[in-house]
Amino acid sequence: PFLLENFFEVPDEDGKSSDKMNIASTDSQDVDLAANIVNPVIHSTIRKYFRPDLPATFLHDGEEWLTQSEGHGTRKRATAHAIIVRGSGVIKVNGEEEFCARWPLFYNRVDICQPFKLTGTAGVYDVFLRVEGGGAGGQSGAARLAVARALFKANPACHDRLQEGFCLLEDTRQRMSKMPGKAGARKGFPWTKR
Repeated sequence: PFLLENFFEVPDEDGKSSDKMNIASTDSQDVDLAANIVNPVIHSTIRKYFRPDLPATFLHDGEEWLTQSEGHGTRKRATAHAIIVRGSGVIKVNGEEEFCARWPLFYNRVDICQPFKLTGTAGVYDVFLRVEGGGAGGQSGAARLAVARALFKANPACHDRLQEGFCLLEDTRQRMSKMPGKAGARKGFPWTKR
């Protein structure tokens, strides 16, 4: 095979190459292994200059991730739009609001961070969320789905890990509307005989 090592052989005193027989007798597995080793610097440089139309990526834990991605999610009456950008793990809600101030309850914050824990990308992405409608629980559930969809779009190989934690499952249950002639969705007015 055409390998760079073939050109850097040092001849012995006899004038013969010392590794000539060893290189000729390499197994096909060794050749395949050498062909599969990719230098990430060379790979990213070639991709940057020869394929500028492709989105920017980076390697994390041996997997290729997009540097930027987005996702939408809904829960009850709440909707969320998440944009994840490679960064240091900052989470901002509706502009500059910290997510700890937005969701003071611990389990709402755990909801949003769960997709990052499942995929092993905690502290790798900055998250910018826009949430509307509903209450705190619905908004955190919508944000969780939006973040999970953004991570799935950034690396489709993480689908099974997100699916294990039911992060990609959209909860479509809605609040039942008030009906005419009733006090609420189910509740009726008090009935008296006379």
